[in-house]
Amino acid sequence: VLAVEKDGTPELVLHDQKGAPRAMLFLSEDGEPLLALHGGLNQRAASIVLSVTNDGQPGLMLHDGTGKLRAALKVTENGEPGLNLYDEKHTIRALMAVLANGTPWLNLQNEKGKPIWSAP
Repeated sequence: VLAVEKDGTPELVLHDQKGAPRAMLFLSEDGEPLLALHGGLNQRAASIVLSVTNDGQPGLMLHDGTGKLRAALKVTENGEPGLNLYDEKHTIRALMAVLANGTPWLNLQNEKGKPIWSAP
């Protein structure tokens, strides 16, 4: 289904045989393109969202079966790739990146988001 939202934003939605939305191509409120793939019968099911910011920074977000964000992969404007892993309460528990100088970086956090281990 190709549609235009009330605010004039275009959207393309692909439904399965049961009418559930399974793939969506749309623009965010800021005009950033997003592609969302849904695995279940509704939009709160497990999904993958691929995006590119207006500054050209790509991102990939993975949501679990309840719709909660569990992992986010992105590349910063400096070209640094990073991965954030979230617990079921949406607290970042692990962060991994390769810094602009090529140094790998890893940070593990407790349930309150406080660092408990980091390298280097």
